[in-house]
Amino acid sequence: MNQELLHTFWGPSEGQHTMLQMSIRAFITFIVVLALIRLSGRRSFSMKSPFDNTLAILLGAIMAKAVIGDITYSSGLAACTVLALTHRLFGYLSLKYKGFGSWVKGEKLLLYEKGKLQEQNMVRALISENDIMERLRMNGVDSLDKIETAYMERNGEVSFIMKDQ
Repeated sequence: MNQELLHTFWGPSEGQHTMLQMSIRAFITFIVVLALIRLSGRRSFSMKSPFDNTLAILLGAIMAKAVIGDITYSSGLAACTVLALTHRLFGYLSLKYKGFGSWVKGEKLLLYEKGKLQEQNMVRALISENDIMERLRMNGVDSLDKIETAYMERNGEVSFIMKDQ
């Protein structure tokens, strides 16, 4: 491709860009980031855990800098590719090695069991009784008496095991 034509549509590697150049960079970045998310695995945006959110935040931050020209596009692309592959590698290692998975993704915390709130775990999770009640009501239940156990899951959600009726 003609160097002048490339410069017209893509712009300089760093610095000021026209609206057309930024639009083209944004369009290409959308496709590239979509491919990187597919490369990192389906869970990267479905689980919403700190492990997965880290990838989303970093991809967005780095590629935004590449689109506006604060960094070279190729260095942004390289960094994001490394992040996507690292996310996939850590996901695989978490699957194979429970201890690694616990370190990367955390563990569930018991918040309520046998009629008692587990206050030490609630402090660790930074969740109050009111927070638990809110999440319980959002699940269509109005009383702790109707549940057997409650957990803070690794993704930050509170899950409930109902008592047998």
